[in-house]
Amino acid sequence: MSAALKKMILAGILSVLSGVVLAQDRKITGRITASEDNSPLSGVSISIKGKGQGTQTAADGNYSIQASQGDHLLISYTGYLSQEIIVGGGDLLNVSLKQGDEKMNEVVVVGYGTQVRRNITSAISKLDNSVLASAPRANLGGALQGTVPGLQVVNTSGAPGSSPLILLRGGASINNPGAPLVLVDGIIRSFNDIAPEDIASVEILKDAASTAIYGARANNGVILITTKQGKAGTAKVSYKFTGGINNSRPGYNYLDAKDYIYYNRLGNLNSGISLTTVNTRRGFGLLTDRADSASFDIRAFNGSNASLLSQGWDTVGDPYGGTIIFKDHAGEIKDLVFKRNTGTQDHYVNVIGGNDKGKYFASFDYYNEDGVIVGSNYKRYSGNLNGSYKIKPNLEVSTGVTLSTSSQIGAVTSDINTLYRSMALWPTFNPWLDAAKTLPNPGNSASDGNPLYWLGKLQRSNEVNRITANASVKYDVLPGLYIKVSGSGYLFESLNQSFQQATQTYANVFANPPSFNSTQRDAIMNFSRTFQQTYNAILNYNKTFFEKHHLNAMLGTEYYDQKTLNLYQDGQSAPTDNIPTSNASTVFPVGNVTAGTGNFSTKSEYKIISHFGRLSYDFDQRYLLTLVYRVDGVSSLATQNRFGFFPGMSAGWNIHKEKFFENSGISRLLSVVKPRISYGVNGNVSGIGNYDVQGVYGAQGNYNGNLGLLNTSIVNGNLKWEQSKTTDGGLDIGLLNDRITLMVDYFDRRTSNLLTQLTLPSYVGFSSITTNLGTLQNKGYEISVNANILRLANGFTWNIGANVSFVKNKILQLPFNGNPNNRQGGLQVWDPKSGQLVWVGGLQEGHSIGDIYGYKQVSIFKDAKEVSDIAGNRYDAVAKITGPGLAPGSGGQITPGDVNWLDVDKNDTIDSRDQVYLGNIYPKYTGGFSTSFEYKGISLYARFEYALGHTIYNDLVARTLGNYQGTFNYIDLQKNAWSPANTITDIPKVYYADQVSGDKQNYTRGNNAGQVLNSNNSRFYEKGDYLACREITLSYDFAKSLLSGAKILSQARIYISGNNLFYMTKFGGPSPEPPVDVNGKINGIYAGTYPTPRTYVLGLQVSF
Repeated sequence: MSAALKKMILAGILSVLSGVVLAQDRKITGRITASEDNSPLSGVSISIKGKGQGTQTAADGNYSIQASQGDHLLISYTGYLSQEIIVGGGDLLNVSLKQGDEKMNEVVVVGYGTQVRRNITSAISKLDNSVLASAPRANLGGALQGTVPGLQVVNTSGAPGSSPLILLRGGASINNPGAPLVLVDGIIRSFNDIAPEDIASVEILKDAASTAIYGARANNGVILITTKQGKAGTAKVSYKFTGGINNSRPGYNYLDAKDYIYYNRLGNLNSGISLTTVNTRRGFGLLTDRADSASFDIRAFNGSNASLLSQGWDTVGDPYGGTIIFKDHAGEIKDLVFKRNTGTQDHYVNVIGGNDKGKYFASFDYYNEDGVIVGSNYKRYSGNLNGSYKIKPNLEVSTGVTLSTSSQIGAVTSDINTLYRSMALWPTFNPWLDAAKTLPNPGNSASDGNPLYWLGKLQRSNEVNRITANASVKYDVLPGLYIKVSGSGYLFESLNQSFQQATQTYANVFANPPSFNSTQRDAIMNFSRTFQQTYNAILNYNKTFFEKHHLNAMLGTEYYDQKTLNLYQDGQSAPTDNIPTSNASTVFPVGNVTAGTGNFSTKSEYKIISHFGRLSYDFDQRYLLTLVYRVDGVSSLATQNRFGFFPGMSAGWNIHKEKFFENSGISRLLSVVKPRISYGVNGNVSGIGNYDVQGVYGAQGNYNGNLGLLNTSIVNGNLKWEQSKTTDGGLDIGLLNDRITLMVDYFDRRTSNLLTQLTLPSYVGFSSITTNLGTLQNKGYEISVNANILRLANGFTWNIGANVSFVKNKILQLPFNGNPNNRQGGLQVWDPKSGQLVWVGGLQEGHSIGDIYGYKQVSIFKDAKEVSDIAGNRYDAVAKITGPGLAPGSGGQITPGDVNWLDVDKNDTIDSRDQVYLGNIYPKYTGGFSTSFEYKGISLYARFEYALGHTIYNDLVARTLGNYQGTFNYIDLQKNAWSPANTITDIPKVYYADQVSGDKQNYTRGNNAGQVLNSNNSRFYEKGDYLACREITLSYDFAKSLLSGAKILSQARIYISGNNLFYMTKFGGPSPEPPVDVNGKINGIYAGTYPTPRTYVLGLQVSF
């Protein structure tokens, strides 16, 4: 071998050896932090591209990994933008991660954890926090209107502090749809006292795959509220003031005194009532006794009282003949009941800070809102304090406390009485006893008199206290493996006290001597207390295998206990108004727990023990799979049915991460394409009382001096869980690098073992028994889109967001009762298509819930000829009236001005079989949209909400025009009523009290003036479709360059806002939202509700 060849071989060997040395792995260490506050990030995944090696950061953000120079480190963390970094020559590599701003990179809170939107495979929506930025709110409910697809939020009342009705995907039960489960920082509680500024995020879990982790209580969905926590960095103090004016929303216009007198007396005349009788009517009669003469400014006109015309009185012709003189007090009661403008103020301050070891957050909020109805008010004080501290780098302790106290006072009488009776009160009634207007006239009752009198006679207070405390310990056993043990307590106390002083009516005031109408003097104290405690432990493991396999596993167990105490004390018949407690009471009525009256106390306890788990896996973030389960055991069921198993599964495919997609031209348009599917099971026992399965006893009063007890419900140990099975298919799409995001979901939820009532034979001794024999289906779709329309170099941006949801329900099964379709309730109508009678309405298998049927008003008979031509031989079996070709019925005959009803079966008889379908009480489509513009610190934000497809029975209008009470005022539609001079109209001829025999039942039909959904005049069923403007806000954020000179403020923002500004609707009342009954269930009957006011706001927010 030549020397040259030896040198060449030696050089080659040295070259290979040097390459091996250069490629040799070495230990790379570093720390990964968040760019926004430089805080360490625990659990960040770090892997070497192409080698299958990986690790995770420890609790202090530190990591170490064996790598070679030139290796590519892949760094990823939930909610942050991933990075790919090439290993250089050094051994230290620190990395700062930025949060993902795009919709698909947002962090979403899920049950007992978080996930990034790109990896979510179930139906979860997140509230846009800009909704919470400006408007003052008594609670979160208003912010949810129109912002989350599938979530229906209905204002049940505009009273200060009131909470809306919230239904997710139409509800999951026939009898009691129920609201979603609400958790605030993991504690089951209401959100009524949570200051909106304290909220960091709100997520809504909608399909069973996401809610199954909460098992028994998640049948109606879950709302997860996470409040703000401390952050590492310089301490910052922020203050926010919001002040506003609440403006009452206009309602119906009522007749002035002249028209009131004329139409009421005309109605009596049309009903054949004698002059003698009509003059005894309160308000438009000509009563001459001392009390009526002093309280009602109406007289028969004659020469002796003509001088009153110079004192503001007026005259009207009497349909009975002659002239009546009167003074008009129209609108005076309305001005006393409704305050034109009231105030709202909200003061909020917080402090936030911390370092690598400890973080803290504290806040205080004061909220005060005066209602637009006299006497109503809501006031709240709330505080929040939380913090965390790392005892060791792998051991962290967290704790928090919230406290609130509030007071909510409503109108002196019910919403219905206020909107109907008080507004329709006699306009000839003088609400004052003296000319100086210092002594209010009591009238006839709290809803039929001057409200200031009744407010002065009723002492009342309300106090609601809420305290939560929670603590947790998190121990990082190994990188990616931690144990977390948590405990929380929630105390809720409510105290209502009232004392009703002795009261008078106007007749008592002017009696000789003056007397009292009631000296019952109820001294009531109603106290309730609920203490809830929850303890859980979670083991969580997160690991990346071979670079592309990501696994997260969680196991947990939980114990929940709730104890409730209720006390109701009612003392009566005290001898004086001077002692407002029951100490002077001489009568204590026997308690009735069901009715909530008398004197009683109750105690109850409810427990749930659970274990649960979740397994999430993805391969290269392309193929996604999540499995969850929960097992709940509840104390309210019998032993054999106590435990329920609730599994869930979801899967997704990030098609945009496939090579074939990345290499295609379409990837330049579509940045995200993720189809997903889920299936899961939920349970529900909310319709079962804590002791119902054991049978319930009730007191029946004294018998021979001894208390008698009796079974009031049957022992029912076979009751078990309602069970909902939901299948959900979805598609997430991102366009133009996620500048546009689209999310679509189709769901089919079938709730079986529904708690339904089965009627029992009378000889059993119980009217009904609760069974698990119902099945309800809710199906529909949801679409949401968010788009960044413009993002210009000069800083101008324009964003829009919109969503729509459609839901339809169908009853699939009911308890067998021998009726066709196992029908419960309903009515029989003629079906022209089949030519036979069919059962409709009520509850029936194969039918929807909430269908409405009534009598179709074709027209108003304009003259005698039309009556003869159309209804000459007609018999109206409801009103018992006949056409001119038949002998008069017991209610008289059909005459011009009466309603021409649709004769569906064409048999010349109008009866219940002639009713037709008029709509459904539930909206088919709900949703909302928003838009925002920003430019150099100036922003404009607007939010709208809508609902389509629901029908409302306007009982308030029918009741008023039909004059069910007999003497109250009419709304001004009465001036459009049929008369010989006004024959083309849709308002029937005026009569006295429509429900009375002989008054034709043109409004109430067979319902006898009751508030009943079905079987009324179709004229008063109105479409409830609406578009509501929920918020328009204009704000300005001061530039940091302007604030730097002050050296005090780090941030400042000023804004003006208008809330609940208008409804675009054809509904005639103040609110077209679906009416809700006293039990919080949509019933479709508008009888008058506290109107939601318009609010105009000025706000200022500063940080130091």
